[in-house]
This record gives sequence, C-alpha cells and structure tokens, in this order.
Amino acid sequence: MIVVAVALVGASCGGGGKKQLDKEHYASALTKLCLLGSDQVRELHVDNTVAAWKHAGDELVKIEENFQKKFDALTPPDEIADAAREYRDANAKVLEDTRDAVSAAKDGDAAKLLAALQKSNTDNQDTWPPAQEIGATGCFPG
Repeated sequence: MIVVAVALVGASCGGGGKKQLDKEHYASALTKLCLLGSDQVRELHVDNTVAAWKHAGDELVKIEENFQKKFDALTPPDEIADAAREYRDANAKVLEDTRDAVSAAKDGDAAKLLAALQKSNTDNQDTWPPAQEIGATGCFPG
C-alpha cells in the first residue's frame, strides 16, 4: 500500500456549518476523516504501477478532494489553529502530488509516477507533526 493513503481521506463527518469545536471534538472529527479516507483508499487496492493509477487515480483524487472539503468545514479552536493550518497546507501538497501521479499514469510515464509518489510520501510525513499536535491519532502512524 502506498503511503499517500495515510493522507488521503474522505469522510462522512465534518459537514454542515462552520461551528468551532473544542480541541477534543476537533481531533476526534479529524481522526474520523483520516480513518475513513484511509479505508476508502485501501479498498481500491492500488499499488505503484501505471495501470493501477490509470484505473483508480481519479477516484483517489476524489477521495482527497472530499476530505479537504470536509476538513475545511471544521473550525479549530484557537489553541490548535496553527497546527490545523499546517496540517491543511501539508495535505494540500499531498493532493497536488496525487494529481501529478495520476497525470503521470495517464501519460504512461512510470518514472514520473514513482517520483510523484515519493514526493507524496515525503509531503505526507509533513502532516504527521501537526496531526500529533492536534491529537488526531488516526492521521499519523503509531
């Protein structure tokens, strides 16, 4: 399984209005988003091949875009607002890496696909420290 899956998320919570949550509820909502997204990605059974990314790439992008939409609907408390912003910025890079991977796969370029996946893995790791600060245990390994 590709590491990009850790940051790819789509979810069933976080919709509706932008109500500010306390830290515990914000962390819980983000954890649910991450776990659901990871499950959705895992169900696609995507490996690092051009064929797999051609087949499932658009769905991977949709999962990430849905996550980003649900995440953006959450309003963090002031005490973790900086961490939430860092998490969002890092996750936006992962989304862009995923788009690059899909583009490379559609072009049949295995070298560019692997480069995009490696960049995604690195960018994904940048989501872990802010996720830890938030307390979103489902958004980082460990």
